[in-house]
Amino acid sequence: MLSSLSLSLAIFVCGVGFTQTLFHPGMVGSSMNTNIGINTDLPSAQLHIKAGSPSTTPRFTQLKLTGYYMDEHLSIFRDNTLVSSGGGPPYQNYLNVYSLEHGSLLSTYTKAHLHLNNVGLGIGIDEPQAKLSVRGPANQDLLDVRQSNTTFAGTTEIPVLFSGTNANVGVGSLTPSSKLTIESTNTVSPFSINLNYGSVTTPIYVAWNGHLGLGTTTPNSALHIEDGNLTITDGQITVNDGNNQFRVEPNGLVIARQVDVHVDPIPPDYVFEAAFNEDLKEAYAEDDFYTMMTLDEVEAYVKKHKHLPGVKSADEFLKDKTINIAEFQFKLLEKIEELTLYNIEMKKELDKLKTKVDEMDDK
Repeated sequence: MLSSLSLSLAIFVCGVGFTQTLFHPGMVGSSMNTNIGINTDLPSAQLHIKAGSPSTTPRFTQLKLTGYYMDEHLSIFRDNTLVSSGGGPPYQNYLNVYSLEHGSLLSTYTKAHLHLNNVGLGIGIDEPQAKLSVRGPANQDLLDVRQSNTTFAGTTEIPVLFSGTNANVGVGSLTPSSKLTIESTNTVSPFSINLNYGSVTTPIYVAWNGHLGLGTTTPNSALHIEDGNLTITDGQITVNDGNNQFRVEPNGLVIARQVDVHVDPIPPDYVFEAAFNEDLKEAYAEDDFYTMMTLDEVEAYVKKHKHLPGVKSADEFLKDKTINIAEFQFKLLEKIEELTLYNIEMKKELDKLKTKVDEMDDK
Protein backbone atom coordinates (compact mmCIF):
# COMPACT_ATOMS: atom_id res chain seq x y z
CA MET A 1 0.00 0.00 0.00
CA LEU A 2 1.30 3.42 -0.89
CA SER A 3 1.44 5.89 1.96
CA SER A 4 0.00 9.36 1.60
CA LEU A 5 2.26 12.22 0.63
CA SER A 6 2.26 15.21 2.95
CA LEU A 7 4.07 18.53 2.91
CA SER A 8 4.46 20.82 5.90
CA LEU A 9 4.90 24.58 5.69
CA ALA A 10 4.49 27.52 8.03
CA ILE A 11 1.95 30.27 7.16
CA PHE A 12 0.91 33.42 9.02
CA VAL A 13 -2.61 34.77 9.33
CA CYS A 14 -3.50 38.07 11.07
CA GLY A 15 0.05 38.37 12.45
CA VAL A 16 -0.16 35.15 14.50
CA GLY A 17 2.27 32.42 13.46
CA PHE A 18 1.27 28.79 13.56
CA THR A 19 1.94 25.72 11.48
CA GLN A 20 -0.54 24.37 8.96
CA THR A 21 -0.06 21.18 6.94
CA LEU A 22 -0.69 20.71 3.26
CA PHE A 23 -1.88 17.19 2.48
CA HIS A 24 -2.02 15.27 -0.79
CA PRO A 25 -3.21 11.82 0.34
CA GLY A 26 -2.61 9.88 -2.88
CA MET A 27 -3.61 6.27 -2.36
CA VAL A 28 -5.97 5.72 0.58
CA GLY A 29 -6.57 2.01 0.81
CA SER A 30 -7.46 0.89 -2.69
CA SER A 31 -8.77 4.34 -3.73
CA MET A 32 -6.91 7.28 -5.17
CA ASN A 33 -7.56 10.63 -3.44
CA THR A 34 -6.20 13.44 -5.60
CA ASN A 35 -7.72 16.20 -3.46
CA ILE A 36 -5.56 18.74 -1.64
CA GLY A 37 -6.18 19.48 2.02
CA ILE A 38 -4.97 22.34 4.19
CA ASN A 39 -5.06 21.46 7.89
CA THR A 40 -6.92 18.22 7.08
CA ASP A 41 -5.51 14.89 5.94
CA LEU A 42 -8.85 13.74 4.48
CA PRO A 43 -9.80 16.45 1.98
CA SER A 44 -13.32 15.90 0.59
CA ALA A 45 -12.99 18.38 -2.26
CA GLN A 46 -10.32 19.29 -4.80
CA LEU A 47 -9.27 22.03 -2.33
CA HIS A 48 -10.34 21.54 1.30
CA ILE A 49 -9.34 24.15 3.91
CA LYS A 50 -10.09 23.42 7.57
CA ALA A 51 -10.28 26.29 10.05
CA GLY A 52 -8.29 26.50 13.23
CA SER A 53 -9.70 26.00 16.74
CA PRO A 54 -11.77 28.81 18.30
CA SER A 55 -9.46 29.11 21.28
CA THR A 56 -6.45 30.10 19.19
CA THR A 57 -8.01 31.70 16.11
CA PRO A 58 -11.37 33.36 16.95
CA ARG A 59 -11.54 35.04 13.51
CA PHE A 60 -9.83 32.61 11.15
CA THR A 61 -9.35 33.46 7.47
CA GLN A 62 -9.76 30.25 5.49
CA LEU A 63 -9.05 31.62 2.02
CA LYS A 64 -7.68 34.91 0.76
CA LEU A 65 -6.75 36.13 -2.72
CA THR A 66 -4.71 39.31 -2.98
CA GLY A 67 -3.21 41.47 -5.67
CA TYR A 68 0.43 42.44 -6.27
CA TYR A 69 0.33 45.08 -3.55
CA MET A 70 -1.41 42.71 -1.12
CA ASP A 71 -4.69 44.48 -1.80
CA GLU A 72 -7.45 42.06 -0.88
CA HIS A 73 -9.78 40.82 -3.63
CA LEU A 74 -11.45 37.78 -2.05
CA SER A 75 -11.54 36.38 1.47
CA ILE A 76 -13.49 33.61 3.14
CA PHE A 77 -13.29 33.50 6.91
CA ARG A 78 -15.09 32.03 9.89
CA ASP A 79 -15.84 34.11 12.98
CA ASN A 80 -15.80 32.08 16.20
CA THR A 81 -15.66 35.12 18.48
CA LEU A 82 -19.11 34.47 19.95
CA VAL A 83 -18.20 30.87 20.70
CA SER A 84 -15.03 31.78 22.58
CA SER A 85 -16.88 34.42 24.64
CA GLY A 86 -19.60 31.97 25.63
CA GLY A 87 -22.69 33.26 23.76
CA GLY A 88 -24.49 33.66 20.44
CA PRO A 89 -24.63 31.22 17.53
CA PRO A 90 -21.88 28.58 17.20
CA TYR A 91 -20.13 30.45 14.37
CA GLN A 92 -20.60 32.82 11.47
CA ASN A 93 -19.21 32.25 7.99
CA TYR A 94 -18.27 35.18 5.79
CA LEU A 95 -17.51 35.74 2.13
CA ASN A 96 -16.01 39.07 1.05
CA VAL A 97 -15.30 40.14 -2.52
CA TYR A 98 -13.54 43.51 -2.89
CA SER A 99 -13.00 45.70 -5.93
CA LEU A 100 -10.31 48.36 -6.47
CA GLU A 101 -11.16 51.98 -5.81
CA HIS A 102 -10.54 54.35 -8.70
CA GLY A 103 -7.16 56.12 -8.67
CA SER A 104 -4.75 53.93 -6.72
CA LEU A 105 -3.86 50.29 -6.27
CA LEU A 106 -2.93 50.99 -2.64
CA SER A 107 -6.34 52.28 -1.61
CA THR A 108 -7.67 51.33 1.81
CA TYR A 109 -10.91 49.35 1.58
CA THR A 110 -13.76 50.23 3.90
CA LYS A 111 -16.68 48.56 2.08
CA ALA A 112 -16.86 45.03 0.66
CA HIS A 113 -17.98 44.78 -2.95
CA LEU A 114 -19.79 41.55 -2.07
CA HIS A 115 -20.37 40.36 1.49
CA LEU A 116 -22.15 37.15 2.50
CA ASN A 117 -22.79 36.21 6.12
CA ASN A 118 -25.40 34.37 8.14
CA VAL A 119 -27.87 37.28 7.83
CA GLY A 120 -27.86 37.70 4.07
CA LEU A 121 -26.04 39.04 1.04
CA GLY A 122 -24.63 42.55 0.97
CA ILE A 123 -23.51 44.40 -2.15
CA GLY A 124 -21.46 47.48 -1.34
CA ILE A 125 -22.02 47.03 2.39
CA ASP A 126 -19.96 45.17 5.02
CA GLU A 127 -22.73 44.03 7.35
CA PRO A 128 -26.03 43.28 5.56
CA GLN A 129 -29.05 43.53 7.84
CA ALA A 130 -31.47 41.81 5.45
CA LYS A 131 -31.46 38.87 3.05
CA LEU A 132 -30.30 41.36 0.41
CA SER A 133 -28.74 44.74 1.21
CA VAL A 134 -27.44 46.95 -1.61
CA ARG A 135 -25.48 50.19 -1.29
CA GLY A 136 -24.05 52.17 -4.16
CA PRO A 137 -21.93 55.29 -4.55
CA ALA A 138 -23.60 58.51 -5.68
CA ASN A 139 -21.95 58.48 -9.10
CA GLN A 140 -22.92 54.94 -10.12
CA ASP A 141 -26.19 53.30 -11.18
CA LEU A 142 -27.57 50.98 -8.53
CA LEU A 143 -29.46 48.37 -10.57
CA ASP A 144 -29.52 47.46 -14.26
CA VAL A 145 -31.50 44.37 -15.35
CA ARG A 146 -31.99 43.73 -19.08
CA GLN A 147 -33.20 40.91 -21.28
CA SER A 148 -31.70 40.02 -24.66
CA ASN A 149 -34.12 39.94 -27.58
CA THR A 150 -32.91 38.34 -30.80
CA THR A 151 -34.76 39.09 -34.05
CA PHE A 152 -33.91 39.05 -37.74
CA ALA A 153 -32.47 42.55 -37.26
CA GLY A 154 -30.02 41.35 -34.61
CA THR A 155 -29.85 41.21 -30.82
CA THR A 156 -31.09 44.07 -28.68
CA GLU A 157 -31.30 44.52 -24.93
CA ILE A 158 -34.70 45.28 -23.47
CA PRO A 159 -34.60 47.13 -20.12
CA VAL A 160 -36.46 45.29 -17.37
CA LEU A 161 -35.59 47.05 -14.10
CA PHE A 162 -33.28 50.03 -13.61
CA SER A 163 -32.28 52.37 -10.79
CA GLY A 164 -29.88 55.21 -11.58
CA THR A 165 -27.89 57.76 -9.66
CA ASN A 166 -30.99 59.89 -8.94
CA ALA A 167 -32.64 57.02 -6.99
CA ASN A 168 -35.49 56.87 -9.53
CA VAL A 169 -36.73 53.42 -10.55
CA GLY A 170 -37.52 52.52 -14.13
CA VAL A 171 -39.53 49.50 -15.27
CA GLY A 172 -38.89 49.12 -18.97
CA SER A 173 -36.97 52.40 -18.93
CA LEU A 174 -33.28 53.29 -18.60
CA THR A 175 -34.07 56.99 -18.05
CA PRO A 176 -36.69 57.14 -15.27
CA SER A 177 -37.85 60.73 -14.79
CA SER A 178 -39.80 60.11 -11.56
CA LYS A 179 -39.59 57.88 -8.51
CA LEU A 180 -41.32 55.18 -10.57
CA THR A 181 -41.37 55.29 -14.37
CA ILE A 182 -43.06 52.48 -16.31
CA GLU A 183 -42.66 52.30 -20.08
CA SER A 184 -43.87 49.90 -22.74
CA THR A 185 -42.57 49.87 -26.28
CA ASN A 186 -45.40 47.79 -27.80
CA THR A 187 -49.09 47.04 -27.28
CA VAL A 188 -48.46 45.18 -24.02
CA SER A 189 -49.96 46.81 -20.93
CA PRO A 190 -47.21 48.57 -18.97
CA PHE A 191 -49.07 48.23 -15.65
CA SER A 192 -51.77 46.00 -14.19
CA ILE A 193 -52.88 44.85 -10.74
CA ASN A 194 -55.38 42.08 -10.00
CA LEU A 195 -57.05 42.39 -6.59
CA ASN A 196 -58.44 38.99 -5.65
CA TYR A 197 -61.04 38.62 -2.88
CA GLY A 198 -62.58 35.17 -2.80
CA SER A 199 -63.96 34.48 -6.26
CA VAL A 200 -64.03 38.17 -7.21
CA THR A 201 -61.13 39.62 -9.23
CA THR A 202 -60.96 43.38 -9.62
CA PRO A 203 -58.26 44.53 -12.05
CA ILE A 204 -56.56 47.91 -12.18
CA TYR A 205 -55.26 48.11 -15.72
CA VAL A 206 -53.32 50.66 -17.74
CA ALA A 207 -53.45 49.94 -21.47
CA TRP A 208 -50.63 50.65 -23.89
CA ASN A 209 -52.46 53.78 -25.13
CA GLY A 210 -52.73 55.27 -21.63
CA HIS A 211 -56.35 54.28 -20.97
CA LEU A 212 -57.05 53.38 -17.34
CA GLY A 213 -59.43 50.54 -16.54
CA LEU A 214 -60.92 49.97 -13.09
CA GLY A 215 -62.64 46.60 -13.01
CA THR A 216 -61.81 45.92 -16.66
CA THR A 217 -58.76 44.94 -18.70
CA THR A 218 -60.20 46.42 -21.91
CA PRO A 219 -60.66 50.15 -21.19
CA ASN A 220 -62.18 51.92 -24.20
CA SER A 221 -61.74 55.46 -22.86
CA ALA A 222 -59.26 57.51 -20.84
CA LEU A 223 -61.05 56.32 -17.66
CA HIS A 224 -63.21 53.21 -17.85
CA ILE A 225 -64.97 52.02 -14.66
CA GLU A 226 -66.86 48.74 -14.87
CA ASP A 227 -69.18 47.35 -12.17
CA GLY A 228 -68.29 50.11 -9.72
CA ASN A 229 -68.96 53.65 -8.56
CA LEU A 230 -66.93 56.84 -8.67
CA THR A 231 -66.91 58.90 -5.48
CA ILE A 232 -65.35 62.36 -5.20
CA THR A 233 -65.32 64.04 -1.77
CA ASP A 234 -64.90 67.82 -1.48
CA GLY A 235 -63.89 68.19 -5.09
CA GLN A 236 -65.36 68.88 -8.48
CA ILE A 237 -65.42 67.31 -11.92
CA THR A 238 -64.41 69.61 -14.77
CA VAL A 239 -64.34 68.90 -18.49
CA ASN A 240 -63.01 71.79 -20.54
CA ASP A 241 -61.87 71.92 -24.16
CA GLY A 242 -61.06 75.64 -23.98
CA ASN A 243 -64.47 76.87 -25.13
CA ASN A 244 -67.25 74.74 -23.72
CA GLN A 245 -67.10 73.65 -20.12
CA PHE A 246 -68.90 71.03 -18.08
CA ARG A 247 -68.54 71.21 -14.33
CA VAL A 248 -70.04 69.42 -11.33
CA GLU A 249 -69.41 71.27 -8.08
CA PRO A 250 -69.41 69.82 -4.53
CA ASN A 251 -72.67 71.61 -3.66
CA GLY A 252 -74.50 69.69 -6.40
CA LEU A 253 -74.47 72.47 -8.99
CA VAL A 254 -74.06 71.26 -12.57
CA ILE A 255 -72.87 73.75 -15.18
CA ALA A 256 -73.08 72.74 -18.83
CA ARG A 257 -73.54 74.33 -22.22
CA GLN A 258 -76.08 71.71 -23.30
CA VAL A 259 -77.69 68.67 -21.70
CA ASP A 260 -79.19 65.94 -23.89
CA VAL A 261 -81.43 63.42 -22.09
CA HIS A 262 -82.28 60.00 -23.45
CA VAL A 263 -85.99 59.66 -24.27
CA ASP A 264 -87.66 56.86 -22.31
CA PRO A 265 -91.26 58.14 -21.85
CA ILE A 266 -93.70 58.35 -24.78
CA PRO A 267 -93.78 61.85 -26.35
CA PRO A 268 -97.22 63.49 -25.80
CA ASP A 269 -98.46 63.56 -29.41
CA TYR A 270 -101.35 61.50 -28.06
CA VAL A 271 -102.94 64.76 -26.84
CA PHE A 272 -103.52 66.06 -30.35
CA GLU A 273 -104.22 62.57 -31.71
CA ALA A 274 -107.10 62.14 -29.27
CA ALA A 275 -108.37 65.65 -29.94
CA PHE A 276 -108.71 65.20 -33.70
CA ASN A 277 -109.37 61.45 -34.00
CA GLU A 278 -112.49 60.11 -32.31
CA ASP A 279 -111.43 56.45 -32.68
CA LEU A 280 -108.11 57.06 -30.93
CA LYS A 281 -109.85 59.19 -28.30
CA GLU A 282 -112.15 56.28 -27.43
CA ALA A 283 -109.29 53.73 -27.51
CA TYR A 284 -107.09 55.84 -25.18
CA ALA A 285 -110.01 56.25 -22.77
CA GLU A 286 -110.86 52.52 -22.74
CA ASP A 287 -107.21 51.65 -21.98
CA ASP A 288 -106.97 54.36 -19.28
CA PHE A 289 -104.06 55.68 -21.28
CA TYR A 290 -105.20 59.28 -21.69
CA THR A 291 -108.32 61.35 -21.35
CA MET A 292 -108.28 65.12 -21.65
CA MET A 293 -110.22 66.91 -18.91
CA THR A 294 -112.54 69.77 -19.52
CA LEU A 295 -111.67 73.14 -17.97
CA ASP A 296 -114.38 72.62 -15.37
CA GLU A 297 -112.84 69.26 -14.41
CA VAL A 298 -109.39 70.87 -14.22
CA GLU A 299 -110.72 73.62 -11.97
CA ALA A 300 -112.31 71.11 -9.61
CA TYR A 301 -109.12 69.00 -9.48
CA VAL A 302 -106.85 71.98 -8.80
CA LYS A 303 -109.12 73.23 -6.03
CA LYS A 304 -109.04 69.85 -4.36
CA HIS A 305 -105.39 68.70 -4.86
CA LYS A 306 -103.58 72.03 -5.27
CA HIS A 307 -101.53 70.78 -8.26
CA LEU A 308 -102.11 69.97 -11.92
CA PRO A 309 -103.59 66.57 -12.83
CA GLY A 310 -100.94 64.07 -13.86
CA VAL A 311 -98.18 66.02 -12.13
CA LYS A 312 -96.64 65.01 -8.79
CA SER A 313 -97.41 67.06 -5.73
CA ALA A 314 -94.77 69.01 -3.85
CA ASP A 315 -94.76 66.36 -1.09
CA GLU A 316 -94.10 63.62 -3.65
CA PHE A 317 -91.17 65.55 -5.15
CA LEU A 318 -89.68 66.09 -1.69
CA LYS A 319 -90.10 62.43 -0.83
CA ASP A 320 -88.39 61.21 -4.02
CA LYS A 321 -85.64 63.87 -3.74
CA THR A 322 -85.01 63.42 -7.47
CA ILE A 323 -86.75 64.32 -10.70
CA ASN A 324 -86.86 62.48 -14.01
CA ILE A 325 -86.03 65.30 -16.40
CA ALA A 326 -87.31 63.61 -19.57
CA GLU A 327 -90.55 62.49 -17.91
CA PHE A 328 -91.14 65.90 -16.35
CA GLN A 329 -90.46 67.75 -19.60
CA PHE A 330 -92.91 65.56 -21.49
CA LYS A 331 -95.54 66.07 -18.79
CA LEU A 332 -95.11 69.83 -19.13
CA LEU A 333 -95.38 69.49 -22.92
CA GLU A 334 -98.61 67.53 -22.41
CA LYS A 335 -100.01 70.46 -20.40
CA ILE A 336 -98.88 72.95 -23.04
CA GLU A 337 -100.64 70.95 -25.74
CA GLU A 338 -103.78 70.82 -23.61
CA LEU A 339 -103.56 74.60 -23.10
CA THR A 340 -103.25 74.95 -26.88
CA LEU A 341 -106.45 72.95 -27.38
CA TYR A 342 -108.24 74.96 -24.66
CA ASN A 343 -107.19 78.17 -26.43
CA ILE A 344 -108.43 76.82 -29.76
CA GLU A 345 -111.82 76.02 -28.20
CA MET A 346 -111.93 79.43 -26.49
CA LYS A 347 -111.17 81.15 -29.82
CA LYS A 348 -114.00 79.23 -31.43
CA GLU A 349 -116.33 80.39 -28.66
CA LEU A 350 -115.08 83.98 -29.04
CA ASP A 351 -115.59 83.82 -32.78
CA LYS A 352 -119.20 82.67 -32.26
CA LEU A 353 -119.85 85.51 -29.80
CA LYS A 354 -118.28 88.02 -32.17
CA THR A 355 -120.49 86.81 -34.98
CA LYS A 356 -123.58 87.23 -32.80
CA VAL A 357 -122.48 90.71 -31.76
CA ASP A 358 -121.93 91.71 -35.36
CA GLU A 359 -125.38 90.39 -36.30
CA MET A 360 -126.97 92.40 -33.49
CA ASP A 361 -125.15 95.57 -34.62
CA ASP A 362 -126.43 95.12 -38.15
CA LYS A 363 -130.00 95.22 -36.88
